[in-house]
Amino acid sequence: MLGCVLFSTCMLAELSYVNLDLSGGAATALQRRRDYARHMRTQQHKLGTVAPPVHLGLWDEHGIMTPLQLTVALSLALGVDEQSVRVVNKGSHFFDVWVHGEGEWLLDTINSGPEGSFFKVLNAQAVVFGAKMVISNEAVLVTTLNDTAAKPNLDLH
Repeated sequence: MLGCVLFSTCMLAELSYVNLDLSGGAATALQRRRDYARHMRTQQHKLGTVAPPVHLGLWDEHGIMTPLQLTVALSLALGVDEQSVRVVNKGSHFFDVWVHGEGEWLLDTINSGPEGSFFKVLNAQAVVFGAKMVISNEAVLVTTLNDTAAKPNLDLH
């Protein structure tokens, strides 16, 4: 009986910590990111333009994240559809990531630096899986022939 009470107390303490960690700045930043992503996609649709894919490299400091988990975490952190995110495991917990159809705004958001809100939101999502993500290659637009030859099939439909 005492063990059950202690376990329940520990669980309540842990849940309150997780709620405080995710409901503060990270949740607000996530909602702003989703609203901005929706606005930028609407603008691109109105203009009839197709944004080039964005490529970046990430590394999991804790060595736990799978490509599927990273896809989910990135989708939530950026406010984009999971189908537009392509993650390839390069080994040693390094990942190549392509995000299709978002373009310049996404590039600016990701490259805002480790102190920027993107990494706070990404790591708030990654901590659910026990991971901590670090940038290994700065985000770039895939626009040249050499970039196109190096990227995987982005036809995600």
